Amino acid sequence: MKFADKLKNEIIPMRKGIVYILFAACMIIAIRAFAQDETPVPMTRSDSLFQQARELAFTNQYAAARSMCRKIIKKDTAYHDAEVLMARTYSWEQRYDSARILLQKVIKARKKHYDALDAMIDVGLWSLKNDEALKAADQALAQYPADTTFLYKKAKALHLLDRDKEALPILQDFVKKYPESSNAKALLSEVEDAMMKNRFGIHYIYDFFTPNMPTWNQVSIEYQRDANIGPIIGRLNYAKRFNKTATQLEFDAYPHISKGTYFYFNMGFSGPNDVFPRFRVGAEVFQALGKGFELSIGFRHLTFDSTRVMVYTGTASYYYKNYLFTFRPYISFIQGGVSKAFTLMGRYYIDGSINDYVTVLAGTGNSPDDHLQIINQGQDLTLHSTNFYFDYQRRIAKHFILRGFFGFANEEYKISKFRSRNSVGGSLYYMF
Repeated sequence: MKFADKLKNEIIPMRKGIVYILFAACMIIAIRAFAQDETPVPMTRSDSLFQQARELAFTNQYAAARSMCRKIIKKDTAYHDAEVLMARTYSWEQRYDSARILLQKVIKARKKHYDALDAMIDVGLWSLKNDEALKAADQALAQYPADTTFLYKKAKALHLLDRDKEALPILQDFVKKYPESSNAKALLSEVEDAMMKNRFGIHYIYDFFTPNMPTWNQVSIEYQRDANIGPIIGRLNYAKRFNKTATQLEFDAYPHISKGTYFYFNMGFSGPNDVFPRFRVGAEVFQALGKGFELSIGFRHLTFDSTRVMVYTGTASYYYKNYLFTFRPYISFIQGGVSKAFTLMGRYYIDGSINDYVTVLAGTGNSPDDHLQIINQGQDLTLHSTNFYFDYQRRIAKHFILRGFFGFANEEYKISKFRSRNSVGGSLYYMF
């Protein structure tokens, strides 16, 4: 073999080997570079402080959280998450103007800052400025068109603005895509209910006693119209009690006066009888105080053939998540004395829906405002009474709501003479 051929045979494999080595080296360098890109960025001092500020904020130490956020911002003016957290703490303290200033600053600097956009919507909703919330939701959706949080909150703002026809298609599409969302389902139910302005209801109450006494029966039919000023209700009651029958015509209204303030008005008429008052009238004003609290004060006046009853009442209520707790006293003035009655009610709204709930009520004394305790003329309101009621209401179809309840009362019907009264009843509502 010639020397040139021999040299060629040795060089060619050598070149191939060098190529393989170079290729392997390049792959190793590339893998290392990729691995370095995937390595988490070490937490900075600002990040550490921000985590501490979050922990303080979520344990209601708002002032301390803001103080730490200011330290972060002083060091890094572009650390917008700290400004958003500060705004959140202001909104949790209902200092909405301070929250708006910070959030507007962040959004101006970074119009796609998700948390700032989300917080701005909440500030509008929580401060009852629903126009502002809707505008903020549209601004957020311009940056994140398919975001579920922003779509849901836009629908909520539209609903609160009584623009249910616009909210309906958003929620229908939302529930279709995300059927597991209980909040969206509950809001859709509220919107559908709000669009059904009419409601017809029928009620029945049956009472039986121990020791054995004649049973009581009451049937009512009612029609409700949700007008622009608020719900208006007409009701016809028929009762058989004390082996006597009577009918009564009633009207209720719940006009809205302003944001957070509404009014209750009741008036009833009946002919000569020993079951219902000949005439009754009542009024009460309710005022939201913020942070879930609400107070009311009002009166009831009942006129019988031979006597009159004047009742002063009110409520102290607290809303917590899906729960409502209400305390109501009654002070009744009647010829021959003064009586006091008290009720304590707890209610849980299932999935946040106003039409689906469970109620437990306990009370003491005779309440002339309770339709289960019809106060007849000659009845001594100073007699003792304790009672307990359980109430369950559930929507069973798009247009139908079913309600059932039972109750127990231990009543002093004559001085030192007691009886047990057991009550069962139900209601069926048709909405259209």
